[in-house]
Amino acid sequence: MRQPAAPFLSALALATALLLAAAVTEVAAWSYTGHSLTGRIANQLVRPSTRRALQQLLPEVDGDLARVSNWADDAKRTTWRFSDTAPLHYSDPHDNPPDSCSYILERDCPDGYCVTVAIQEFSWAVRNATLAKPMLPPPAAPELPEFPPLDKRLVDDEYVDIDKLVPLHMMEWVDAQRRRRRPNRPPRRQLKPNQLKATLIEPVPNLDERPSKDLPLGQRYTVVETLKLLVHLVQDIHQPLHLAGRDRGGNSKIVTFGEHKSSLHIVWDKMMIEKHMHEKHAGSEIALAEDLIEYLATEWRADVSSWVHCPLAMPGAGKEVPRAFAAQVDSPRIDSAYVAGSKAPDAADPPAAMSVVLCPEHWAKQSDQLNCATVWQNLEGDLSGEYHETNLPVARKAIAMAAVRLAALLDVVLAGTPA
Repeated sequence: MRQPAAPFLSALALATALLLAAAVTEVAAWSYTGHSLTGRIANQLVRPSTRRALQQLLPEVDGDLARVSNWADDAKRTTWRFSDTAPLHYSDPHDNPPDSCSYILERDCPDGYCVTVAIQEFSWAVRNATLAKPMLPPPAAPELPEFPPLDKRLVDDEYVDIDKLVPLHMMEWVDAQRRRRRPNRPPRRQLKPNQLKATLIEPVPNLDERPSKDLPLGQRYTVVETLKLLVHLVQDIHQPLHLAGRDRGGNSKIVTFGEHKSSLHIVWDKMMIEKHMHEKHAGSEIALAEDLIEYLATEWRADVSSWVHCPLAMPGAGKEVPRAFAAQVDSPRIDSAYVAGSKAPDAADPPAAMSVVLCPEHWAKQSDQLNCATVWQNLEGDLSGEYHETNLPVARKAIAMAAVRLAALLDVVLAGTPA
């Protein structure tokens, strides 16, 4: 079975030149660097059709992932509508790094309100909202017999009270984690492309009201809000301390970095990357992104395939990758377009393709293991020295991995968006 890595490998040779030509303002808030870097790299890895879909959904930033990568953090702090979304940015394993690390979804996210479940729900929500398929003509309505008025029916007449029937969208299902859920997919109706564009023009939500918790997570926000949340959360799940239950994800663990007291979480969120960017790349985020893309094309090239492919038994996983999807991932890219003859996934392909690239539980397990392997090791003394040199490669690779997985996921999630 072909591995879904080739679109990234084929794009890497040209991504550096594209970055140098990009006229995007550097992010001023350095604490945002990790997220902005991930979005900047993912910009260079998504398919041209995905980039057009992002421009359509995010016209205010011309579809630039780097410029929306920090939106979710800002929204939860400044807008009442998103003030209860903080738990969606992390998941707290019941383990004890560095002595023991394990992530078990049923145990560590029992209410389904954490980063792992949010990524899965938001991915399907965006896909459903942007899915365009040809709409088949409706079948002819059957001829119905004339029923007598209710007051004239016999007692033994068959009668079905349709008000007591359970609507299809309310029927429960059991997901891969054996939890009873109400699906938000598939869409109730299939839309023509011209109909879809109209649906993407959404009413402005009331920012002073929280969505009802009675709604499934994937139905609480507009498609644009959900997309922005998804972009950010895929990045969050690759920061190891967002998958650490100890000391509130390292927020309560006080350490020394560069002779300054800080939390371990802040060291990983910004201080190591900021120090590296200023010392090795003259403070330029573009230069650091270029360096990471070069590593993707060289040092990490052999790893990209394993980063993208989901090994867990998700719904539909284990099946053959659809031919159209295989053609997609093996198509070479020249400049900013695929060569003639490359083929996007058919409308029927994305569900199977989703099972290949949508794997948040696996990502969470990997991040959690880093807490035992390196994050919580050797925290004595000033961490800006040996600790920084040891863990900087881990942080760099985590950012690159997040960018690759985000790009692969968006390629599939937005595959149905009309041009």
